[in-house]
Amino acid sequence: MSHEDQLKNKLYRNWVKSSLALKYLKDGLEGFVDDQASLMHDAFLTYLKGQLGTPGNLSCNCNLCDIVPHHCVINQPCRTANPKNCNCKGKSRRKGCPKSMCGVIYDLIVDEHQKKDPIWSNTDSSKWLSDHWEIAKCFLSITGYKSTGLEDMDSSGLLSICINCRYIASAIANMRNFEQARDLRNTILHSGTYEFQDYEVQTFIAKMIDVLSDGDVLSKDVNALAAIENLKKMEDFCISSQEADAMCASAREENYLKLKLLKYTVL
Repeated sequence: MSHEDQLKNKLYRNWVKSSLALKYLKDGLEGFVDDQASLMHDAFLTYLKGQLGTPGNLSCNCNLCDIVPHHCVINQPCRTANPKNCNCKGKSRRKGCPKSMCGVIYDLIVDEHQKKDPIWSNTDSSKWLSDHWEIAKCFLSITGYKSTGLEDMDSSGLLSICINCRYIASAIANMRNFEQARDLRNTILHSGTYEFQDYEVQTFIAKMIDVLSDGDVLSKDVNALAAIENLKKMEDFCISSQEADAMCASAREENYLKLKLLKYTVL
């Protein structure tokens, strides 16, 4: 099928429309996740000061491989779901944090993870005390986000952080909507036909609106409200073949769809 014929296919244009809706979902979640991650970071630092009696600004730049978890220091059992991935294994070979800070943050991250199993390869621990986003990335469901900032995070990453982080989850009223949105994201980006019926697109958009309308916090977020308006406009919006072509080109240029990474990734 030629490029022109593909774009004349309404079901394919529905797939493009669904992918654009994922971009709006990302836009709507971004501010909420960033704000909640920042609040969690503040709570971590407050706890750290209370535990260690450390006044003023906190600073440290430990590499992950050098960190000895605080539960080792105080001789408590490993608190991770997968002890073989915990830094308490081989602790005698690790330098440890010279200020005894990073081990406390390490345990706090584990405690806040729903499954007690953070993905450490996504984070730069040397920035834990200064950058809340480096802590937030520990709650992603897959690897490959080491150098990814908030502005580069896709909708699936933001949803995963919401689902996996207990602190952020406490600000969410209906987590099932978030889980279903993550599943539909996979349905959209893993479609073998790249085609959807009208009713399927309507279902996708309705679920995204449910997510962005959640609870007392997200439902009042400026970015979420703007994204909801865009999604509502899309419900009755028909994409022409020319518009679909332009959207695909824009998505590739701005890397919104991230198809090379996400097409073969199942969360």
